[in-house]
Amino acid sequence: TRTISNLAMRFSFVISEPLMPDLQKDFSNKNDYKLIDNLKYYWRLTFLPILLLFLLLIPFIESLFNIWTSNKLDFNFKLFFWIFLSIFFTNYSSVIAQYFRRINYAKYLIFFNITKTISTIIGLYFINFNNSIETAGIAIFLGELLSCLLLLFMFYKIKGIVFVKNISFYFIASLLVSIASILLLIFDNYFIFYFLCISLIISLIT
Repeated sequence: TRTISNLAMRFSFVISEPLMPDLQKDFSNKNDYKLIDNLKYYWRLTFLPILLLFLLLIPFIESLFNIWTSNKLDFNFKLFFWIFLSIFFTNYSSVIAQYFRRINYAKYLIFFNITKTISTIIGLYFINFNNSIETAGIAIFLGELLSCLLLLFMFYKIKGIVFVKNISFYFIASLLVSIASILLLIFDNYFIFYFLCISLIISLIT
């Protein structure tokens, strides 16, 4: 799971880095429409491949994990789900965090990192009570989710509600994938899960 997460983040960085000069220019010129278009362009290029990878891995991930570890470790399906779901929000927030870094909005990044760290630590604290490794995945997921919400709130303070509405689509898409995944973990119904995710894919490409 850690390997997949690192690969996904490297992929996101490769896509986002060339966009940074344009994002900085859009900010300097106060060109919100172009800024929104560039952010959407990044998410359009990264969200769908990550979602497709997620869907393709689910049937085979346990076998791949056992081959990778030579059956020396037990695979935790729920932990895999929570960690992978956090990747969607990490992907969403990474370009915004990188953008804030480039325009010297360090104070926003401090709040962002504190929120992510505290949320994750609080979640990890509860592992002591239920002794379940999947709680670590839930903690990481909640940290990424809450820090994304904080970034959206920061953009609301800087740019206003219309701007936030225009950049929220892929955040909402990440939430929908998360809801579908949680329903799968609760009800063990793959039909509903794939139906919701494939419907989302169709909406993204049409």
